[in-house]
Amino acid sequence: WEKIKEKRIFIFESNLVKKDETLFPTEIVANYFLYDDKEYILYLIRDLTNQYKMQEKLTVLKKAIDSSKEAIYVIDDELNIKYINTTSCEMLGYDYEELLSKNMKEIDKHISLEKLKRIREDVEKFGKRTFFTKHETKYGDILITNNSWNFPYLNKILNYMTINNIGHGIQLENTLKQFEAIKTKINVSDEQLMNQIARLAQSPNEIISEESLE
Repeated sequence: WEKIKEKRIFIFESNLVKKDETLFPTEIVANYFLYDDKEYILYLIRDLTNQYKMQEKLTVLKKAIDSSKEAIYVIDDELNIKYINTTSCEMLGYDYEELLSKNMKEIDKHISLEKLKRIREDVEKFGKRTFFTKHETKYGDILITNNSWNFPYLNKILNYMTINNIGHGIQLENTLKQFEAIKTKINVSDEQLMNQIARLAQSPNEIISEESLE
């Protein structure tokens, strides 16, 4: 009583007992006031059962996402990163706060707002968009990645994607240079180029040729 009187408004959580003697979690807001020179406390009680259940589900979901072997990102419409999992950090060499402060354009030089718009259009038609691209690590290494995009968050305000790293290192960097040299001779899109590079990363003995890019 004295603590509530001192603070005027006091908020706390407590378990209350139902008629059947089972406990349920609540949030209680206690308001102290005077009326006709008499002291009163008004209690406002909110049942937290559903909120606790949702928190439990979110905790399980977060553990599942963080334990995924795929890198998982949530980005906004300006390509700012809003959520990442542990694999994302391990793949690119950043700590959590570093990577969370990045824009996807700093990691993927091929992504743009215009490309995001086209990806959205494809997802709305087909439910998902998968493609290959290049990601740059904190230390400048190039990773060839297989990206899957969809948009289930907050009425499509946020974009969700999963990323698999399918190769990196000196061999792939040399492969990139060879493909770029071939690309200058013939008219192919960046997406065609990346798809062929990704295929070669999975089949390193395949022969590079101009015909394979056409």
